[in-house]
Amino acid sequence: MSITPPAASRAAEILSRPVSINGLTVPNRIVMAPMTRMFSPDGVPGEDVVSYYGRRAAAGVGLIVTEGTYVGHDSAGQSDRVPRFHGAEQLEGWAKVAEAVHAGGGKIVPQLWHIGMVRKQGEPPYADAPAVGPSGTATARTGGGGGLGGAAGAAGSRGRSSSQIRTRRRSRSPALSPNRLSAPSRPGSWSHWTPASSGT
Repeated sequence: MSITPPAASRAAEILSRPVSINGLTVPNRIVMAPMTRMFSPDGVPGEDVVSYYGRRAAAGVGLIVTEGTYVGHDSAGQSDRVPRFHGAEQLEGWAKVAEAVHAGGGKIVPQLWHIGMVRKQGEPPYADAPAVGPSGTATARTGGGGGLGGAAGAAGSRGRSSSQIRTRRRSRSPALSPNRLSAPSRPGSWSHWTPASSGT
């Protein structure tokens, strides 16, 4: 199927229209999806990160969703090169990123990230932090949970003895219903981050 010139022109016109989403006005409908980069030593976004996001905004991306940024929890991540979205030095780096994106005409929002049960104890940035699942349950084991099975197992383990948990995991029966795995969504929960709100 080929796109005819009038159809391509119409698509370009639609994509170039501004859009407002619950108070956030984006200059066009071109959105950059998050991509893990791991270019932030010690979790601090530096000048190369500023340049990376600034170039995308200057090239016409209306809204940028950042790479995953670790939240303020010791068990949130497994790399000291993934940016963090907490701490004075880290937020100062993100303020520079936001300024560059805004100067290029775009908007930016962070992707907040906690890797959950995938984390293996001993990994940076906080080697002593255990893996913690969505229920807040920490594990004493040294290996990570390995994706959904580990997260579901931890979340479903509340109030059970360790032998009951092992039996349940061995039986491969689902620990959670699909409804409990999805985060609740609320209309009107969109927000955006600007340098002025970096302290929150």
